[in-house]
Amino acid sequence: MASDKKINANRENGCKGKGPTSPEGKAWSRRNAIKSGLFSRMLVVAAAGERQEDFDALLSGVRNQFPAQDFLIAFLAGDLAKTIWGLQRLDVYQTAEIRKQCNTARYRRSLEKLAEVDTLKAQFIRDHSVLFAGAPLPADRVALSVSLEKTRIQLEQTSMGIEFLLEEIEGIQKEIERDGYLPRPTLELLANVCGVGDAHIKWVTWANGLAATEMEKFNTAEEADKTTFEKYKRLLSDLLKSKLDTMRVMKEVVNNLESVEERDYLASLVMPPMEVVEKIGRTDARLRRNFHKTLDTLMDFVYGKDR
Repeated sequence: MASDKKINANRENGCKGKGPTSPEGKAWSRRNAIKSGLFSRMLVVAAAGERQEDFDALLSGVRNQFPAQDFLIAFLAGDLAKTIWGLQRLDVYQTAEIRKQCNTARYRRSLEKLAEVDTLKAQFIRDHSVLFAGAPLPADRVALSVSLEKTRIQLEQTSMGIEFLLEEIEGIQKEIERDGYLPRPTLELLANVCGVGDAHIKWVTWANGLAATEMEKFNTAEEADKTTFEKYKRLLSDLLKSKLDTMRVMKEVVNNLESVEERDYLASLVMPPMEVVEKIGRTDARLRRNFHKTLDTLMDFVYGKDR
């Protein structure tokens, strides 16, 4: 059992805590009673976007339906307005639950896709680096080439993956515009980005060989004509622009497919979780029972029980 000294000390300490004193602090303190907007004891929950003037308009409209305005009828009309207000709040709550669930699912799917593409990008860069460095055995080189092609195909199935491949090709195109041809490492990277069987790569490899030959001539002979070299340089650049245009169209198609998939997926989430559905159902039933009971009582008072 606590001693008298400790009891007195506790009383003194309790007197020191007087709670919030500012208007803002008192307003926040009142909100502690709000466990959920749907089940709040507050009539108008401003934090949930409700406005006192909206409830006042509803109350005025309900009271105008009943000509006799004695105390009891005014009280029942107020109770009816509160019930209608609760039913409206229920609709808002359900809509908010669905919106929250859809937004959460959308962000979660975006993060999952980003993580998947980051993993594929890392795999692609790692395999290309090892392959270019020279795998020790022919079987290893074949395995790396197969892995690269598989990863590239997976990247092409997402808009973020295609964006990564586009960025790689755009970087290679800038190298062409700067140097006029592609060194072997860059050419191999382009082949892996586009796919070994891609028709653009065959033409790029052919044009790049001619451009490299002309560049060698230009480097060894100071007065060599640069016209032919510039022609192959433009050809190389045009070939890559064509590939970029093709991939941008592909990205747009994949974007549309992803939008349809996301829309259908979110449509499947229209129903809130079961525990929320049950909570909404119980509240809706209670409010509607109260609505009809109050309305019947009001009609009896105003028009008599023989109406």
